[in-house]
Amino acid sequence: EGVKQSYGDNASFKYFSEAEFNQYNFEVPDLVKDLVQKEIVLIEEHTGWEYSPLFIYQEDYSQYVPRGHYTKSEKLKNYFKVLIWYGRMTALIEGSPLLYPGESICTGDVGGIISEYDARIQTLQAFLLSNQFSQSRDLRERWNRIYAITSFLVGFSDDLGPNEYSEILKKLFKYEINPQEIEENYLELKETILDFPYNPKIYSGLGACELLMPCPPLSEKEIQALKLQAKELLEKTKGFRLMGQRFTLDSWLFSEIVSPYS
Repeated sequence: EGVKQSYGDNASFKYFSEAEFNQYNFEVPDLVKDLVQKEIVLIEEHTGWEYSPLFIYQEDYSQYVPRGHYTKSEKLKNYFKVLIWYGRMTALIEGSPLLYPGESICTGDVGGIISEYDARIQTLQAFLLSNQFSQSRDLRERWNRIYAITSFLVGFSDDLGPNEYSEILKKLFKYEINPQEIEENYLELKETILDFPYNPKIYSGLGACELLMPCPPLSEKEIQALKLQAKELLEKTKGFRLMGQRFTLDSWLFSEIVSPYS
């Protein structure tokens, strides 16, 4: 059942970009049409925080307004929106036992952004995508070409991506994998990917998380507790991004000198 739902969600993940790139001449399959259309409407309206139909948690859809040279043509506008989406949307590894499937709350006392069930589905999604990625030389070459150019211009991502997930699959299985084996070995795969040394360093706004802030003025003990809470919430955003946004030193430095770290 988990693999079946993950395949369905991955179809939405794939067909979203094709529908966005080719808005006027691409027909989305009926199986995922509703989900894909809802996601596209939110991106086109870009009004702000809304719950993602596919990823469940809240996303800031105002980020999808094309800017700079990406406004010069429809193709560039669509390219911008697709790459921003693939750079921001994350298949989360960990979920909260306090949340129900389909529910998303992100505060310091919940212990996650989505439910454990939904995190399991999203992690299976990521490994299924990465398995396909590792088995297709054409996919790897296309992805590496885009990533190499943008890394040279901007920098590397601090997120986990298809290369890291593929590496774990190769280490654990060492042979061609079928989807059922991925589901059967879910717990081992999850623990292995959690131990991977890539961790997000900058909070992207994923889930619209809120710190539980005591009334000011804050004591030194309360400030330290707030810093710990922020660190734990950032760790909950760890997961798979197909083309993760790049780590930039200025953004990291800025995040370190504002509340609650300042």
